[in-house]
Amino acid sequence: KSTELVEFKASRTVLAITGQHTDAETGDLAHDAFATVSRALEGDGYLFKSFLATGQSGEYSAKLADGAFVWELPIPNRGVVRYTIRITGDEWQETGQYSPDGKQWHETFNMTLKRAKPGGECLG
Repeated sequence: KSTELVEFKASRTVLAITGQHTDAETGDLAHDAFATVSRALEGDGYLFKSFLATGQSGEYSAKLADGAFVWELPIPNRGVVRYTIRITGDEWQETGQYSPDGKQWHETFNMTLKRAKPGGECLG
């Protein structure tokens, strides 16, 4: 089971995303994450900062492209992971892809969420 609480903060200058995902069989918390999205200081891009319950964190460049929000996590000497969020109506579709070379992409993650509060705001 997955939930993503998405809220604007600081006079709508920051988007806060809290994600919690539980194991379908045990009900145990499998992934606990928090992220912020804000405009980059320069250019027209965004800054995506993520924090995991494991203690890992990162700061990544992000952008709006073809109606989707996209950010990439470079993995030194191993490739890149790319996440794409596309919102259509009350549905949040998020995919993750891995590429060893930036040319060939392999899907590693796919999540579809339904908006719990119809008419609420969403990223995109």
